[in-house]
Amino acid sequence: MTLTQHTTGTSRKRNFAGEERGTPLAIWLENRKIQPKARQRIAGLIQRMNEMQQLVTELRSSFVNEAVDDEMEKVASKSGVERERVRADRVRAMMREWQGKKWPHSARADELHLQINRALAFYSGYVMQLDRFDEAGNGVFALTVHKPSKASEDELTALNVVLAFSAKGLLQHVRRCDFCRRWFYARIDAQVQCSERCRLRKYRSSEKALAKQRERQRELYHLHKNLVMRGGK
Repeated sequence: MTLTQHTTGTSRKRNFAGEERGTPLAIWLENRKIQPKARQRIAGLIQRMNEMQQLVTELRSSFVNEAVDDEMEKVASKSGVERERVRADRVRAMMREWQGKKWPHSARADELHLQINRALAFYSGYVMQLDRFDEAGNGVFALTVHKPSKASEDELTALNVVLAFSAKGLLQHVRRCDFCRRWFYARIDAQVQCSERCRLRKYRSSEKALAKQRERQRELYHLHKNLVMRGGK
């Protein structure tokens, strides 16, 4: 089944943002009938772009917070209302300054940028480059259709979903289950397992769950022991 068929076949009473295209993409990434190299290229691109977006978001937060903290030290003696006004003004000023940056200096950010653009270079029909990240940490791409790509139509469809999701801030919802490692589309930011089954299995394997299980076993042991002793009397 192709990615297009997956897309047209997705139907729910309620679709979360991006779910209509994100779930078929995750299914496509898990489809063993698809050429492995094609899936690996798209999976690798998603992982690098998600790491880049998270890194840029963290660097942006640090960039803004450090400047705000410095400014707040200068107005420590002011009233609460005045200090909040100064904070809000400083945050807006730093966000405007951030928008003028492609991304801050970071060895890992530069490395990821290079890796992403090398991966995108495979799709020569697009001649695309990651240009910058906007103030929300979403990828902005420069695209030029120029000649046929070496990729299949399905892979190009998957690529278009990846680029669209990056621009909308939805790409991080395409992730691997932290228990079974299958690709899935997270309906909410906090979702890290692909299903209720994996969520329960993850919990049952956790130290907290195992501790509760051991405690319950001790209680049952003592209960059984007391019943036996009473019966013996």
